[in-house]
Amino acid sequence: SGRVMLGVNENSVDGPDIYDLVEFDMFHADQNLFTRDAPDGCRFLRDIRNASVLNIWDLHIDPENSPNLRLEWMPVQLPLDEMVLVLRDAVMGRVMDMAERDHYDIPGPSQLPFGRFKVYYGLKVEVEAECGQAVTIIPDRFQLYQNYPNPFNPETFISFDLPREAPVNLEIFNILGARVATLMDERVTAGSYRVRWDGRDGENNTVAAGVYFARLRAAEYTSTIKLVLIK
Repeated sequence: SGRVMLGVNENSVDGPDIYDLVEFDMFHADQNLFTRDAPDGCRFLRDIRNASVLNIWDLHIDPENSPNLRLEWMPVQLPLDEMVLVLRDAVMGRVMDMAERDHYDIPGPSQLPFGRFKVYYGLKVEVEAECGQAVTIIPDRFQLYQNYPNPFNPETFISFDLPREAPVNLEIFNILGARVATLMDERVTAGSYRVRWDGRDGENNTVAAGVYFARLRAAEYTSTIKLVLIK
């Protein structure tokens, strides 16, 4: 376990100063979380940068002998709507908004190379340009939501969340349990999805009014919702 403080201050500079805490490794043998390398084999345990520029912290983790590692942080309130604070996992290709979450469960604890994790703070347009990716919120759990609108005619939308990449199967069944349509059957990356059903079966025929069920299967997760088609 370990703790590191990152932040910005209008009077701070990019480099060791009075706002930072730099310690020798020998005094923190149990500290396995730290930011950029400091001079003479030291580590930054508190790294405060200048608030007027785009800031990027390299976050280093010495892996523990554990199959589960989690990064946690305190709730964040940003001063301006156009500012963002994000965590990027280069191995998994994920960029997440740290103001919307308070933790990240790290997949693959045995793969923690230098530069895997970076924290960005600045204007959203600058951060996205630097990351090469849009800043998105990665869900923290599998979730199937009620379709909207419901009842519906002639179409409805089904939304669901994936916290990680997984094979996804989304199907529509009638009240007798017969499959009517397959809306999705593929492997997709983590994120939030919205799928349209136009009230047609697998042969593009309009189905009758009545009660239907949408079933989502993603990895070990399975959930079903009830849909009502009216005419």
